[in-house]
Amino acid sequence: MTIQIFSRKSAATIIKLIVAAALLYWLISSGRLDFKVILSLKFSYSLLFAFLLMLLFLFLMAVRWWWLLRSQNIILPLLRIIELLFISGFLTTFLPGQVSGEVVRGFYITQDSPNFKAAAISSVLVDRALGLYALLFFGVLAIFYFHVSHESLPLSIFHISFFIILITLFATLMGVMVWIPQTQRLILKIIPNRFKDKIMVILTNYYSKGSYLSVGFLLSIFAHASVAGSFIFLASSIQTDVTWSQVFLLKPLIIFSNYIPISPGGLGVGETVSSYFFKQFSVVNGAEIALLSRMLLIFTRLPGGILYILHKRI
Repeated sequence: MTIQIFSRKSAATIIKLIVAAALLYWLISSGRLDFKVILSLKFSYSLLFAFLLMLLFLFLMAVRWWWLLRSQNIILPLLRIIELLFISGFLTTFLPGQVSGEVVRGFYITQDSPNFKAAAISSVLVDRALGLYALLFFGVLAIFYFHVSHESLPLSIFHISFFIILITLFATLMGVMVWIPQTQRLILKIIPNRFKDKIMVILTNYYSKGSYLSVGFLLSIFAHASVAGSFIFLASSIQTDVTWSQVFLLKPLIIFSNYIPISPGGLGVGETVSSYFFKQFSVVNGAEIALLSRMLLIFTRLPGGILYILHKRI
């Protein structure tokens, strides 16, 4: 049975690698991705600032998770949270299709807090939810900016903008409903009795410490602003001009496309989406910018491999 599961995972990973290779080949052969642009890249202050902003993004993510854990009375050193974040990022990047970052974080954090396992896992879920919501929030802000500035949106992106707004409204509604007593009672009805008390304590902690969620959301805003800045500096490093409004609007689409489980980490998918949508704004190097951003993120995650080896020895 174990061999069969392993074989299925291996087959799925191979298929995903083939899909990624096929997408990259299509991008290159169609002229949408020019590796010469990347290979000719030289050191510049734009590249340095992009790297520093990516590090800032990872640090803010760690602070956000550390802060949410404290709302559940799980007190761990910030350095430990940074370590776990780097380890999960490394394993997600270099074991494609085998493990997800949330699973790794959930595994390690429950080991570090054995008496608060449910609360620890909830922090991982809430952390991810805040990050995605902040991403959507930036998308809506960009749409609003295009509207008030009377800048025309390409027709395809105009249609997509309605989808972003609807998803954001739905996410907002779901977030509000969780705090309504009637909704909480409904949730508790479908949860096994042995988990009800723990879930109620978790919800009460988040509800009574609303400032923790507010600060978590603000940290998400700053984190994604850092990623957007990194994206813009990467574009500048290859002599391509993109605006903040374009990045804020398109970044949610690029990041969400990376979650489509047809290639490892969205490799090839994100680049294709970036190429298509940036081209709507007459930006021809969308695929190159997305690939550079991916390569930079991978580079910043490399220390996680060392931390993973050291952790295994402890």
